Amino acid sequence: MRNWSDPEIESALITVLRPSEAPRGAMDRMLAQLPTRLPAPPWWRQRRVRYAVALALAAIGLVLGASPQARDAVANSVRQLFFFVPGQGIRSAPATSLVLDHPVVVSRAGITLHVVGVLATEQHTTVSVSVAGLPDVKTGYPSGPLPMPYLLDRSGHRYGGNSAAGGASYWTYGFDALPRDTRHVTLVVDSVLLGMPSALAAQLGVWRIDLPLTPVTSSALSQASPVGSSITVHGVTVVLAQVARSSDGVQAHLVAGGARSSQVDFLELAPPLTDQNYLPGSGQSGQWDLTLPANVTTIGIARVDDVEAGQASVSFNMPATGSLRLQRSVQLGRYVVVLERAEWFDGPNGHELRVYFHPGPALDGGHVTNWELDGVNSYGFAWADPSMASGYLELLNKPGPGHITLRMKNPHVVIEGPWELPVPAS
Repeated sequence: MRNWSDPEIESALITVLRPSEAPRGAMDRMLAQLPTRLPAPPWWRQRRVRYAVALALAAIGLVLGASPQARDAVANSVRQLFFFVPGQGIRSAPATSLVLDHPVVVSRAGITLHVVGVLATEQHTTVSVSVAGLPDVKTGYPSGPLPMPYLLDRSGHRYGGNSAAGGASYWTYGFDALPRDTRHVTLVVDSVLLGMPSALAAQLGVWRIDLPLTPVTSSALSQASPVGSSITVHGVTVVLAQVARSSDGVQAHLVAGGARSSQVDFLELAPPLTDQNYLPGSGQSGQWDLTLPANVTTIGIARVDDVEAGQASVSFNMPATGSLRLQRSVQLGRYVVVLERAEWFDGPNGHELRVYFHPGPALDGGHVTNWELDGVNSYGFAWADPSMASGYLELLNKPGPGHITLRMKNPHVVIEGPWELPVPAS
């Protein structure tokens, strides 16, 4: 594959493909069993401690094409209609799309569901839901396959669910496409797919919520304007793709990627912006939506969390007790990671193995904080940071003593900015 020039990357990044998101409902249940329960920001936004679980997550594709056909596709995307869909962010919405004009609220037994947004295009239907009043419990969640939600029209025809993503208080469900003349559907969703523990889910059972639909062009949703301004730092390009303005302020859609990147995981906003400016429930790797004050003039990004290519394998013989000095420099892609020592640790999850490490020299503004493992179904990281103590990898599947092999891949890298994107005036 050839290297792409910055202008090609910046132009192509304007075209954002809608990903097919794999179910992630199991994430919260698995995190609940780990030693540290993460605070309010979602797990992918933690800077210091990130517990990673080996789940299959769908990646977002960025098509970087140099052919005339590819350039036409990019140009066509700029001419599309974009609207701010509550709970989902700024999305491409052709004139034939159907939306929810205003949130629908339903309450039962102290639990309140807000269906905040619906976007039904000719290809798919996406419904976003927020949940309030859930009990703060860490155990007692169902295991095994979960019942998928579905939509019913007034004739009784069912439109099956094909994806469910989210966790905690925000959920997004995907369904089959609806006929263009549909004006009412009923969302049917089981309580277990709203993040409720088993006992409460059994009590409340299935929710049925009537949703009136409106053609997007006659709806109250704010139409977004294409911007396309961008900045590239250390090989990572961040694009301000679209903005929309409403009584709530400014909504902005950002896209990021680059020649060095397999996938940009997260953008850390620079003050005065914070994680609270991210639209809850809308975040996807490679693209993000922000809700900003009406008077904002610049979006500042202090650093980005990037996933890059690389593989390495390290083996050692671990004694049954105590620790083992390693001091091995490992070449993981373009980066050096130093494995310092391995030691047994007795914690809330039992007898586990920790491997301490620190990153080698920074490269093009980036240093490794953690990575992924092949062949291990449960592991966690305390991130490495050049200004702090070493990080560590914790194997949560309770390996025994003897021969240990770590198959490392996909280094996660923090790249220092800044990136500053001007926000056009209204």
